[in-house]
Amino acid sequence: MTIVACINHSVKNDDALLRMQRAKHKSSHLIGEENTPLERGIGHTVSKILISQVGLGTYTWPYGLPANADILHGIPMNYWILGTLILSLLSPISYTKSMLAGKAKPHKVTRLIVWLASIAGGLGVIHSSNTAGIIFAAIFFARASYLLVMSLIYGTGGASRLDKSCLLIGILALVAYVITGNGLLAISFGILSDLIGYIPTFAKTWHQPKSEDPLFFGIESLASLLAIFAIWELRVDILFPIYFFVCGTFVVFLIYRKQLAHKLKVSSYPEDVPQ
Repeated sequence: MTIVACINHSVKNDDALLRMQRAKHKSSHLIGEENTPLERGIGHTVSKILISQVGLGTYTWPYGLPANADILHGIPMNYWILGTLILSLLSPISYTKSMLAGKAKPHKVTRLIVWLASIAGGLGVIHSSNTAGIIFAAIFFARASYLLVMSLIYGTGGASRLDKSCLLIGILALVAYVITGNGLLAISFGILSDLIGYIPTFAKTWHQPKSEDPLFFGIESLASLLAIFAIWELRVDILFPIYFFVCGTFVVFLIYRKQLAHKLKVSSYPEDVPQ
């Protein structure tokens, strides 16, 4: 999964609750009034991005950040989410350039698990009335499909026992994610599926650090960090971007671990390092 998957999951979680909350607080949905905690969440913010782009009216967001509000419900435009989406769309460009240059070699199993996750995310919102959620699911699917095709052409892996085991367990965890639906258990299975799918990438990058693009994973980590700022509440959805941030940062560490170890050795024992 990617950070866009986190957005889709939040949309699915918030859609039903939001309709009930709107009915309850219908009289308070005026521009300039403070929004409820749920409306400040990532899912509802995403659902209003397209409308709030027109910039009808402004007010001060409770977190102290300027935000646009749409004239219908006074929902803030969350710039953190917009930044997350932009970065998620830019990162494949760097990955593509690296693959075409013969440097990055994405692991096929990892990309396949992410692609299957995009299908699961789409199924979760396809029957939703949330148009923006469906749009984000479509973007996630298109992005995952493109990276899967590129991995089949320029990637590596898929034949080893580790690859096959991770693929099987990852698919089972993904099925459990779909079956359990919303809540902490579902998110746990979603993270487990993605983590298992990334094990072949971790192993490959450990042995061949130059086979991955640090800029791609760096941008992904930054997008995840922005998503954490976007949620910034004690809700289970925040586990997704936290995991994505840790995962992306770990891959960057694996890429540069030898250089970091060398620098540490130089700084600690400069007399033992050949000049």
